Amino acid sequence: MELDGIEMEQRDGIGQALKALDAGEAVEAAAQFERLMAIGKKQGSPVLEPSSAWESLKRLLGKRGYFVATPGHVVKSLEEIRDVGEGFDLYDLVASMARYYRTVAGEAGLLGPLKQFAAPASR
Repeated sequence: MELDGIEMEQRDGIGQALKALDAGEAVEAAAQFERLMAIGKKQGSPVLEPSSAWESLKRLLGKRGYFVATPGHVVKSLEEIRDVGEGFDLYDLVASMARYYRTVAGEAGLLGPLKQFAAPASR
C-alpha cells in the first residue's frame, strides 16, 4: 500500500514530534505539533493519538523536575507551567499540543488537563 503525500507528511511529523518530546526538546516538539496541526486541518482528523503524546509529555515533565507520579501531580505541574505563561518552553509545548488536539479532534479530543491551555474554539 502506497502512502499519499499527506499520510507521509503525517508519519514524519508524528515521528519528529515524539522524538523531540523523548529527547526533551520542548521547542522542537512544539514546532512539530504546530506542523501536525496544519496537516490535521487538511486531513480533518487526528494523526497522533493523544495517549502517545501524553505519555511522552509526562516523561519530559518528569525529566525537568515536575512531579508526574499521579494524575493529581500532573495537574498541579501543568498549573505551575500555566502560571509561568507564554515564552516558557514547556508552556509553549503544552499549548501547541492542546491547540493541535482541539483543531483536529474538537473539544472531545482534548485530554482534561490540556483544556486550560487550548484557545477557545473559533467561531
